[in-house]
Amino acid sequence: MPKVKVNGINLYYEIYGSGESVVFVAGLAADHNIWGTVLSEFSKKYQVIIFDNRGIGQSDHPDCLYSIEMMADDTIELVEKIGLNKAHFIGSSVGGLIVQQIAYKYPRFTKSIVIENSTYKFRSLRLSTIGKSILSLMGKNTYSEEVFKIVLHFVYSEKFLGSNDALENITNMVFQSPYQVAAAGYRGQFNACMTFDSSTWLNKICCPALVIMSDKDLLVDPAESKELAAQINNAQYYCFKDVGHLPHVERPEEFCNVVFEFITKVLGFKYNSSHPPSIVYGEASKDTTMKN
Repeated sequence: MPKVKVNGINLYYEIYGSGESVVFVAGLAADHNIWGTVLSEFSKKYQVIIFDNRGIGQSDHPDCLYSIEMMADDTIELVEKIGLNKAHFIGSSVGGLIVQQIAYKYPRFTKSIVIENSTYKFRSLRLSTIGKSILSLMGKNTYSEEVFKIVLHFVYSEKFLGSNDALENITNMVFQSPYQVAAAGYRGQFNACMTFDSSTWLNKICCPALVIMSDKDLLVDPAESKELAAQINNAQYYCFKDVGHLPHVERPEEFCNVVFEFITKVLGFKYNSSHPPSIVYGEASKDTTMKN
């Protein structure tokens, strides 16, 4: 599969399907494989682009401190290099930060955004402590499968990890990969997420937006995701029940249905950036009272 030179580095990417372009943006220390649970269904309907952010997988791992703006620039240059004019962007966790930056800085490329389990500024002491501990263990070459399993209990719900050998399967997939997470890449991405703050410009995002959250998320408080949705003009949101930080992994069918309906309704509007449409559906219609 191909790589492309963007922003001074090489990014690895894959393209599937045809139709409306949907770009998936992964979170901290996650490569393109994190979207494997929904890739097949999305590629039946859309042209899907998945890729490895700088610092992970088969993309370059520059040893420097990254910023979310830098990673957003990477993404848009990738989009340009593969010949896309506009796309729908879906970002998970730290990917949700990148998608916010894209919608704000590059509105002409943005048809819509889906922000999954993210915030406008990471304030979680739990996340900060886990990230710093992982960096310390990586520096000592002691980041092990046993430690990783502990971290997974903060990422996924207990119900999910206790079913179908999920804990062992995810651990094996990560540690048997030939592209292990390197300290330089993790450090760069962690700095990007911990220094990001979109609170001063969120209300300037004018494309259709869906904010997804989960009630059992231990890394991003659902209240923070609601605050995020409240600051984006006419944003809708949807809350997964009994799900952890990655609903597209735990509930892929529900995730696909929610996002498909959102994109379908976006495409049903002749969108005017001065007057964004209010897309109300399903559970999101119950929760739109958060608006200021």
